[in-house]
Amino acid sequence: MENPYSGSYQDGFGNRIHVLAAANPAHYYGKTTYHGSPLLHDRGAGYGIIRFNKSNRSTTFECWPRYAGPNGSQYPGWPVTIRQTENEGRDPVGYLPVIDTGEASDPVVRVIDESSQELVFGYRVHGNRFRPPVYAAGRTYRVEVIPTDEAAVQVTSGVVASAIPAHSIQQFEGAGRYAVRGRPFRLRWDCTSAASIVINQEVGNVTARTLHGIGHVDVTPQSDTTWTLTSTSPSGPVLQAQVSVRVFPAMADWRSASFSAMDLADPAKEATVWGDGADPDGDGLCNAAEYAAQTPPQSGARLDVLRSEISTVVVSTTTEQHPVHVLRELLSEAGYGYEAQRSEDLTDWKMIPWSDLREIHRESGAPGQTDRVTYEVVTSVAEETLVRKKSFHRVILKPVAAP
Repeated sequence: MENPYSGSYQDGFGNRIHVLAAANPAHYYGKTTYHGSPLLHDRGAGYGIIRFNKSNRSTTFECWPRYAGPNGSQYPGWPVTIRQTENEGRDPVGYLPVIDTGEASDPVVRVIDESSQELVFGYRVHGNRFRPPVYAAGRTYRVEVIPTDEAAVQVTSGVVASAIPAHSIQQFEGAGRYAVRGRPFRLRWDCTSAASIVINQEVGNVTARTLHGIGHVDVTPQSDTTWTLTSTSPSGPVLQAQVSVRVFPAMADWRSASFSAMDLADPAKEATVWGDGADPDGDGLCNAAEYAAQTPPQSGARLDVLRSEISTVVVSTTTEQHPVHVLRELLSEAGYGYEAQRSEDLTDWKMIPWSDLREIHRESGAPGQTDRVTYEVVTSVAEETLVRKKSFHRVILKPVAAP
């Protein structure tokens, strides 16, 4: 039974209407449904269901006949799915600079035309990055970012739009170099002017998850994985980018692999052998810290995790000495982190920001290991002595709130 009512129309007041689907009584078409009483089932009896998919910003409208069972079919032409942006009805003429809210996720973004003080749009951003579209050229805009945690509204005035960018992959990255098996791992992308965006490894087409070029998806890799993103422009050319992650076991699996079944079955050994706070090899690192660094908990090799020293660097014709720290990178979900500190008397230690250090070398970890990274204190020893008589540097490993 075909539906002759779909299409574009104007109502009696001249309003434009686009009908995507309709479910009219069967006798309008001179037919019957052959389901029970025609007085009931041939008159379009039934019910509707609306499903909202927040992850890809889509809404699905379903229209079911009354006689349809659990395995039945909807009325012809149904269901109908539309994306949030399809309600826009306007085509962007340019974009404002990308908004990146860092750790603050899912803020509301409002854009106001400063010439008319009219609201251009308001979006609940999914994630922490958003490229605001504009629909009029040659104007300035006020951008308001409203966090979800009731923090202060961030307002930027006098923002000018840029032209619609050419097809490109501005970003394709993972949440980090490492993932924990079975835990969500976020892939993020920014593909400008793309008609289609596809990620392999069974992720599939993520165009519906993309808003003005930017999107993300959570995956759960079970082993070391490389994803390839393919971005296709409306005219056909294809661009690709890749991101890889090394996958490590969850804490329970690591513990099972590190200690004997006999020890794990003995509750009395939790405090001294296999528990999170135990330090069976006496190296000063408890099992939870050893797990964070993915080092053997019974090796006694503390230097495999971190060490500090003085290095000599030749810069042009000048020789400089800098404090350096060699660190085994940590799994971010393990609940441990490093803190760089400075002291003048070896008693009063003060934290120094990581912006005061720079990465100068990275050694890729062997299978089952994270990378070993060398950080250098930006200020040289000679420069420090101009400010303070003595300066001692160290890095400590400490519990932190897991993300």
